[in-house]
Amino acid sequence: MKSVPIFKKNWICCFTFALLVFSFAGPLFAENIQTSIILTTDTTSTKNQTVFTGFDTIYAMITVSGLAPGTHTVDISWVNSSGTVNQYTPVSIETAAGSPFTFYSWLKLQKNGPLKSNLTGKNFDAESLGKWELSVSIAEIFFKKISFTIQ
Repeated sequence: MKSVPIFKKNWICCFTFALLVFSFAGPLFAENIQTSIILTTDTTSTKNQTVFTGFDTIYAMITVSGLAPGTHTVDISWVNSSGTVNQYTPVSIETAAGSPFTFYSWLKLQKNGPLKSNLTGKNFDAESLGKWELSVSIAEIFFKKISFTIQ
């Protein structure tokens, strides 16, 4: 039985590992993805808000740029104060070369029903109020998070 020198074995393993890493991480290096998120109660406004009431509809104006041309899936998660994903939305976008793409996502809290509201004296459940986070990911390689408060 012919033995392969240890150096040759290690070189082959390192090359194979590097090839696997760069084939999966290629999009990270190939794309200069940038994003901006503006939270607002008015879709015509470009002023970012960080504090909302439970009665507000919260709009997230999300702009991404630097993506390769083609179809991409953007995953949007609205995470409540207890750390639970309250709402998850995958959005399919079609980008052109060098063009930013802007789209909206929104959150409207579900009020307690009349019976629960009368019994507790509260319009919303406890986890609906407090610090929230909006998380945006693209093809599982890019993450952008923004925090806000619902009072």
